[in-house]
Amino acid sequence: MQKDRLLVIDNDEAFRRSVTRVAELVEYEVMTTSDPTVARAIVATWRPSVVVVNLLLPAVDGVRLLRQLGAEGCPAQVILTSEIDESVLTSALDTAREHGLKTAGVLPKPFRPQSWRNLLEQIKSTKELTVSELKEALATSQLFLEYQPQLDCRFDRIKGVEALVRWAHPTRGVVAPDQFITLAEETDLIDGLTNWVFSTATKQVAKWRDGGLPLTLAVNISARNLERTDLPHRLAKYCAAANLKKGSVTLEISESSVMRDAAMMIEALGELRFKGFGISMDEFGTGYSALVELRRMPFTEIKIDRSFVSRVMNERECQVMVAILIDLARKLELEPVAVGVESEHVLRMVKALGCGAAQGYHIGRPVAPDYLPATIQEWESRATHSVA
Repeated sequence: MQKDRLLVIDNDEAFRRSVTRVAELVEYEVMTTSDPTVARAIVATWRPSVVVVNLLLPAVDGVRLLRQLGAEGCPAQVILTSEIDESVLTSALDTAREHGLKTAGVLPKPFRPQSWRNLLEQIKSTKELTVSELKEALATSQLFLEYQPQLDCRFDRIKGVEALVRWAHPTRGVVAPDQFITLAEETDLIDGLTNWVFSTATKQVAKWRDGGLPLTLAVNISARNLERTDLPHRLAKYCAAANLKKGSVTLEISESSVMRDAAMMIEALGELRFKGFGISMDEFGTGYSALVELRRMPFTEIKIDRSFVSRVMNERECQVMVAILIDLARKLELEPVAVGVESEHVLRMVKALGCGAAQGYHIGRPVAPDYLPATIQEWESRATHSVA
């Protein structure tokens, strides 16, 4: 059986040797190079399944190389490495995705061999998920939800949660949504998956409300969901079954999805707004939406992408972009939400720029429902201490 292939693009010979040694233990066939031009030729002819890219190559800017690989249709999973801060590497993954590349994670330098091995094994375990496995997951309760807090910046309180789906695969461990959502979208399983997520999340939020936590709910939906004319009716039924007002539920859809068929989106989103749901444009600023479409579509909020927010303290250009996007949202009477708030400094900055809401690890990581009350209490304690 042919081994998986891995290409390392890095000018550090010692790093290339160390990475190769671990990869070969996980049964990867490895090639390495420090020349970006040679690397592109290797990708085109050798067709590796994984490519490790140093963002700070001396011969070429790493982002430019990502752009070139994306334009040339590189099918590999991309891992970014460098000695720069891990949060910057993580943000650069968004740039890679913008250029059409698949991303698998980051490998900060100096790296821990076990972490590198774990990442490679995870890639191996999730690369061949099948429709039948996903069908079984839906039928046998392998899916579960985690909830990430959303902060009301005006009052420094947790106002709601975003529901995030996970897959507890029986042999592959926890599978992230970006590994199986596309599979669901390519089949009729996306409707069943959305039904399960929405039903489960609305019941959970209703339970919290009954216990004295009046939280709002945000749920991601797919462009494929919006092709179904019965979607507004189905979602409204789940809200009614949980005795949850539709006005407390926001549906999130990515900016790139919105622009696939603007006419259809206007009609579908309009029906959802008529039913009382909030509509959020996720990942705003990373795509190519026309402002005229933003004006025409019935959005209630925009979520400013983490690729801007996470770098707002270190890069003037990102600070300018975040300020412009917040100002644009407010002038269009939309709620601006900053995504990717990873520190108190970033939170203070987006507050100062007038952002109405925020989400990120500094506020709270995604957690199982039983842990959410404690997460909220922890935030309230920190917020009170900060004010004092």
